[in-house]
Amino acid sequence: RAISLMQSTDDLLGSPAFLSWLPGETLFSLVSRHHYFSGHVLSARTCRQFFGQERAGSQHDLPSRLAQFVARTAGCFGTVEQVSKQHTLLAYYATFVSHDETENAIAAMASNSVVHLKFRLGILTSRFRANHPLKACEVCMEEDRARFGWAYWHLDHQFPGVWTCHKHDRLLRESTLKA
Repeated sequence: RAISLMQSTDDLLGSPAFLSWLPGETLFSLVSRHHYFSGHVLSARTCRQFFGQERAGSQHDLPSRLAQFVARTAGCFGTVEQVSKQHTLLAYYATFVSHDETENAIAAMASNSVVHLKFRLGILTSRFRANHPLKACEVCMEEDRARFGWAYWHLDHQFPGVWTCHKHDRLLRESTLKA
């Protein structure tokens, strides 16, 4: 009976498609929206639901355990390759590395750990370094709330070196909270 209760706490409302991607949304944003709507007090519960561990998948830039995410959501948000290349910062870094290195990055993100991934992608030695603060445009947030009822993290705002919204030509706000 205890096992049955444990499994029910990880149930994603019976349907992993409770939410769907918003245009240009990050994986971190999608999971954050689910966390909010589910009413979970602790992020650990949401991480366990989506990634199978209490702290896994919580990196907002290059998360790990994407294979678990895809399995636990029955693939309704895409494959590991689609999620990593379209909803994480790999969308940016894949431009600068070989196809083989991109495939290695996808494999690392699918696995239980992304240790050494930033080094392999050259992030630690670049002028942008490994700091990826969460950023948002105030005008985009207003438009998102009006259109979708929710402001969300846009992938193109998160790219290294991007400090201005290309759509509104406004400076991006940087989150001071550690994600």
